[in-house]
Amino acid sequence: MIDKIKRKLKGMTLIEVLFSTAIFSFVAITLFALFKLGQTYWAKGIAYNTLQSEGKRILNLLQQDIKESDISKDNIYTYFLNVNNFFIGNQNVRRDGLLLAVPNPDYKGQAGEYPVIFKAYISTSDQNDNQGGVGSLYYLEFNPTTATGYDSTWDNINSKLSTAFSDGFMKNEINNLDNPRPRKISLLSNNLFSFRVDKTNSSIIVNVILMRKSFSDQKLQNVGFNIEIAPANNQQFPFNN
Repeated sequence: MIDKIKRKLKGMTLIEVLFSTAIFSFVAITLFALFKLGQTYWAKGIAYNTLQSEGKRILNLLQQDIKESDISKDNIYTYFLNVNNFFIGNQNVRRDGLLLAVPNPDYKGQAGEYPVIFKAYISTSDQNDNQGGVGSLYYLEFNPTTATGYDSTWDNINSKLSTAFSDGFMKNEINNLDNPRPRKISLLSNNLFSFRVDKTNSSIIVNVILMRKSFSDQKLQNVGFNIEIAPANNQQFPFNN
C-alpha cells in the first residue's frame, strides 16, 4: 500500500518541465509582442491625432482670413530652408510668411476702434532635428497705429517682416516686432515641416505639411493640406492710397 502511494505522488519528468516552460515562454512572448504592437499603434494614433487637430485649426483660420482679405494688400514672404537630418535626409522646404488685411470683427464704430486689422502667419526657420527638422507656425494680429494710418502701419509691418524673412524668421524675432507690436500672438503648431504660400492675380494658395515623431517606434507621422482661396474684400478697405 505504501509503495502504491509513493508512485502516485511522484513529480513531473524533465520532458514535462521543458514542455511546460516552452508553452509558457511562447505565451509570454506572444503577449509581449501584442502589447508592444498595441503601444506602437497607440503612439502613432496620438501623433497623428495631434497633427490632425493642429491642421484643422490652421486650415479653418486660413480659410476665414484669406477669404475676408484684400488681395491687393495681401503680401507673401518667401524663404527656402534646407533641412538635412537622419529622419528625412536632405530636403529643401519653404518656410514662408503671409500678411493679410481683414475686417475687425470687434469693430462697432466707437472712438479708438479700427474697422481693419492686420493678421500675419509666420513660419520659423528653427529646426528640431529630433522631430525631422520641424519649426513653428505663429499667428499674429496687429492694430493700425492711428484711425487713418492703415498704409503707414502696413508699411511698418511689411518692412519688419521682409527684413526678418530675408535670412529666415527665428522664434526670438517675434519679440522684436514693434511699432506696432502685435496685439495677439498665438502658437499654432510646433510641428511645422513646410509652409508654402503662393499668390495669383485672384487667389492665395497655401500648402502646409505638419510632421511629428511617434515615441514608440521613432517614426515620423505627417499630415498635409493644400488650399486655394479667392479673397472677397478687394478694394473695400479704407487705405489711404
